[in-house]
Amino acid sequence: MKKTFLLILIINTSWANSDNFMSLFNKALTKDPLIQQEKLSLLEIKHQIKKAKAEYYPKIKAIIGKEKRIAPKERSIELQKTVSELRLDYNLYQFGADQKKIQALEQKIHYKKQLIKYAQDELKRKLEEAYLKAITHKKHLDLIKKELRYNQYMTKQVAKKEHQGLVGQSDAMEIQMRQATFDNTLLKITQDYQHALNQIRKLAFIPSHQKVKLDDDISHRQLKVSKKELLKASQLKNMNLSNLHSQILTSEHELNASFLKRMPTLKLKARYGNMKIDDTYTTNNTQEGLVGFYLEIPLFDAGKKKAQEDIKEIHHKKIQLKLKKAEHNLEIDIIYNYEKLQNAHKLYELAQINLANAQRYFKKVLAEYQRGIKSSLDLVSARDRLYQFELNLIKYNKDYQSLKIKLEQLSGLTF
Repeated sequence: MKKTFLLILIINTSWANSDNFMSLFNKALTKDPLIQQEKLSLLEIKHQIKKAKAEYYPKIKAIIGKEKRIAPKERSIELQKTVSELRLDYNLYQFGADQKKIQALEQKIHYKKQLIKYAQDELKRKLEEAYLKAITHKKHLDLIKKELRYNQYMTKQVAKKEHQGLVGQSDAMEIQMRQATFDNTLLKITQDYQHALNQIRKLAFIPSHQKVKLDDDISHRQLKVSKKELLKASQLKNMNLSNLHSQILTSEHELNASFLKRMPTLKLKARYGNMKIDDTYTTNNTQEGLVGFYLEIPLFDAGKKKAQEDIKEIHHKKIQLKLKKAEHNLEIDIIYNYEKLQNAHKLYELAQINLANAQRYFKKVLAEYQRGIKSSLDLVSARDRLYQFELNLIKYNKDYQSLKIKLEQLSGLTF
């Protein structure tokens, strides 16, 4: 029953349409909600800029209505009146307050565009990591299935020798225990493989019922980049640093805009038409007009604008401190992960050497087993060591590729 269940799992994970990495990434790119959300945020800021630029233009409005005065009668003042008036308000000069506000918003647009690009790159990295895990589990499954097939061969060999009286029942039990161990491992890795495929489904927005079969392999290629190049690139391309630099520029513009709000404002105001009763300049029921230039000078607001300016300045200093800390941490992270990458490559090369030695060793043990020199236990031990070295090669390649993805994220480079 257990073997039947395992066989169903193997068939279920093997039968599916092939999906290479780029096809999955293109699916994810068109449907990822975070990227769509950032694009909407970018559009929102563009409309905020339009709103801010509207302050450069005059505001014109019409007032139309009917009035009736309720008060003691006086011949010089009308009791009722039809109102039809045109008004104009125009901020002629604000000492650049609106311009600084627009500059702050434009800096946000620049940052949002960077963020969209980063979100796309980060999505690719997450998908690469999920794809890498799935490929690793798939290779492990293939390796286990190969060992299960070889276990059947060893079972036949032991049965033949047992029939000849050359080995005892313990040899057969050794092979059976090996079979049980691989059956359990197969079940666990199959579940891990399905989990990795589900992560791909989540990122690429693939329906849960749709099968996914991976057709790309991830070969081991040594990264030809120096620690110095990574550190230099990170200062320009690391998303966290770029974000903080953009926040500093935005904060500077907002700080300047906050200061300029304390400056005078020159305004033009005009009105013309049949004005309201309480705005009438003559006792004649005629159209009237008024044009005026006004300089509004803030004299006292109990320190409100100064307090706002101080808050902006504190916020600006906090971002600068965050940037200093982020630069320090980034340098440490890059150096640490770069050294781990070099070690992972050495481990991979050693695993290749160990695997080649294990293959030669197993062939010798097998030949000696067939001649009756080595026992079944020796054969199983040699085969297990060969399996472990093959598994190490898969694992070290996965570790190396994961570190490359991590260094991409830290440095902003694409390998």
